[in-house]
Amino acid sequence: MRVRALDGPQLIVGYRMTARFDVPLEPTLVRELVDFWTYIWDEPPDVPYAVYVGSEVEHNEHSVFLVRNGDRLVGTCTLNVPRAVPTVSDLGAVATHPDFRNRGLSTRVCEAAGRPCS
Repeated sequence: MRVRALDGPQLIVGYRMTARFDVPLEPTLVRELVDFWTYIWDEPPDVPYAVYVGSEVEHNEHSVFLVRNGDRLVGTCTLNVPRAVPTVSDLGAVATHPDFRNRGLSTRVCEAAGRPCS
């Protein structure tokens, strides 16, 4: 799992933006994400577990952006860039825990996905 620091402000008042996590991810993080998304959407995510542990790294660059409140995962966003057509991308898995909505967290995590990383 490659973790890259995000450019720009890292803190949302009271929350911590984590770095960009590039696939393949550690299985424990993938389980946390799948559990989070299943809770949010009341069903498992459309993207299979295998994708996040690296089954498509040859074809796509997947990244996950997180917002945490302490150690608690409260927001996510994913970015998928096909290696064959890097000018096209897919922003997905935009999710915020219900207890933390209407605070601009999804906006900030999506903005982070659109910024260059160092």
